[in-house]
Amino acid sequence: MINNLSNLKIEAVNSSHINSLCEIEEEVNLKNPWSKRAFLDELNKDYAYYYVAKQENIILGFIGIWVVVDECHIVNLAVKKAFQKQGIASILLKKVLETIKKYNLSLITLEVRESNLAAQRLYEKFGFKKIALRKNYYSDYQEDGLIMSLSF
Repeated sequence: MINNLSNLKIEAVNSSHINSLCEIEEEVNLKNPWSKRAFLDELNKDYAYYYVAKQENIILGFIGIWVVVDECHIVNLAVKKAFQKQGIASILLKKVLETIKKYNLSLITLEVRESNLAAQRLYEKFGFKKIALRKNYYSDYQEDGLIMSLSF
């Protein structure tokens, strides 16, 4: 449990964070977690931006986006299970919205599991709307993905 979110630091991901990102990914995405190689590859993409939420040098969560032309796509958002439902995902999402404003982007999209109601509520709180369904998008779970978007 976090005592004070004001001590939470948001910073850009660098290679020293990768092992922590992998640990979080393995904890929250048990069937098909991203590999260390996948995260390292993301760091080398000039259109990819990743941020971590840290407290006392412990990484509690992360978010990754792709910025392409005038649009943004949320690629991944994860928070350690012990620290979920404490506002960390909201703070990370706010950081992304700040990034979007900085680049004058017009649209942000994402996919979310149809069963992940907590994530859907989080995105709806920020104004995202459900716009489409991707059948069997999460093939590892044999689950559909909802496409959500927010226009500016």
